[in-house]
Amino acid sequence: MSAHLPLADITFIAEFAAFARAKGGGAYRYSDFTNCACAQFLKASGRCAKPLVYAHHWEDEAGGEHWFPGGFASPIGIAISDGDHTFSALADRLEALITDAPVVRQA
Repeated sequence: MSAHLPLADITFIAEFAAFARAKGGGAYRYSDFTNCACAQFLKASGRCAKPLVYAHHWEDEAGGEHWFPGGFASPIGIAISDGDHTFSALADRLEALITDAPVVRQA
């Protein structure tokens, strides 16, 4: 990914990739917005107990919206939806997003 990413976004992607890598080669259902790979990650990481995941953002129990880096052109949403829907393939795609991404430190 050539865009500059805030450290918080890189951290989120790296943690999501580690979660997916630990899940191995098992499949996930991209179309299950309450238990897709991202929803499983959000629950396991303690970020949200009952997330609703969409292509570009996720909603918490209170209806708060949390946008993925890139908004409507979110590389996370693309990584989740494209290609083989196994956790190991997802981990590969997520790791590729941050391999050479310049970091922007926010105050």
